[in-house]
Amino acid sequence: MNKTRIIRASVTVLTLALAVALIASALALYLGGSARREAANTHAAPPFTREDAAQALRRLAPLGLAWLATLLAAALTGILTPARGNAPGGKRVRMRGQEETKKRAALRAGLYGLAALLVALGVLNGGLNDVLVKAINICTECIGLG
Repeated sequence: MNKTRIIRASVTVLTLALAVALIASALALYLGGSARREAANTHAAPPFTREDAAQALRRLAPLGLAWLATLLAAALTGILTPARGNAPGGKRVRMRGQEETKKRAALRAGLYGLAALLVALGVLNGGLNDVLVKAINICTECIGLG
């Protein structure tokens, strides 16, 4: 196996591992906070605190830094830059205007669907209100209305 394949594989594996770890961490935060809210029998408090989120991110920091370092190394060496014309192995690189494969189109549609589902869950969780309040506070402080 050559160096290019090893670096590409490591970037892919680290990206997937980071995505899975972030999703698992977010779910753990949400479920733990929901359980605390139910135990306290109040829905006025947010499901988690900043300290909970900071602690979860601290646990993921080594994986995130390893991913970032690998990605930067691959980008600086030019390994992730697509070849023009024909790629090694005789495979044609997809350029603008070419047909997209069905597999790639299905993956893209699935990711868009997942993103829409997560946005909807955030709205249902009350996250929209939090964002609105923060936006109002920022705007009124910057403009000087408040």
